[in-house]
Amino acid sequence: MSRALSRTLLGIAIVAVVLGSGYWFFMYTVRGGSIALYTIGGLNAPASVHWACAHETNPRVDAKFELPLAFDKKTKDELKGFWYYSYFRECLFRHGYDFKGNDIIPSLLSKSDGVLKYKNPYVGFGFTVFSEAEFYIDNALNVDYDDSLLFSTLKMATTTLIIEAYTKHDYFKSFGDIESSYTAHPFSKKQITSTTVLKNAQGIEVLLVKEDDTTTRVVFMAKDGHVINMYTKDVPSDILDGIIQTIAPL
Repeated sequence: MSRALSRTLLGIAIVAVVLGSGYWFFMYTVRGGSIALYTIGGLNAPASVHWACAHETNPRVDAKFELPLAFDKKTKDELKGFWYYSYFRECLFRHGYDFKGNDIIPSLLSKSDGVLKYKNPYVGFGFTVFSEAEFYIDNALNVDYDDSLLFSTLKMATTTLIIEAYTKHDYFKSFGDIESSYTAHPFSKKQITSTTVLKNAQGIEVLLVKEDDTTTRVVFMAKDGHVINMYTKDVPSDILDGIIQTIAPL
């Protein structure tokens, strides 16, 4: 074997070892896995967003695991992997991108012929607002609370409508599931005083839930199986009825 060929083979072997070590680091270590996550997650988002979210995520995960946990190393690493993913995803959402890096279309409040309409294209539904209104929060993600829940708040004069959209749900896969088992898996620990099933003017099936602290919940399915839980204590009944009757898919 010639000296040149030997050097070539040695070089190839060294590169293979380096690449193999790098692959192992990125895919099978917690910190390495986070770097791989930051590279792949939000792929279509700007590099500045990747950097900002990576810079934010690492200390959040570190802080979460400062206290000793009664788990073995494998379980801890798996938990850390979940929180790297979750905090990075939350940060991407806050910058206006989903985990694939696609733009999250913001919700809209638009007035036409004196009628104000709310449209949430990311979740896939809208309704007419029979009052002046503005957003306080729009499709926010808080993974410490629930990693599958998008949270919005609509301010209407002195009243507030809270809109929760579940990107996935353990129990409710169809409206039939909501109708038959909501009381077994309610969205609140408050006492339920009544539940009513209705179909609005747009053909959308809705579960109307009354609770003993005067909260009213409007539960229905949006497109792609998103479960929507809208609730309020102080929206006047005529305005709430109008909202219910105008809920429609986008």
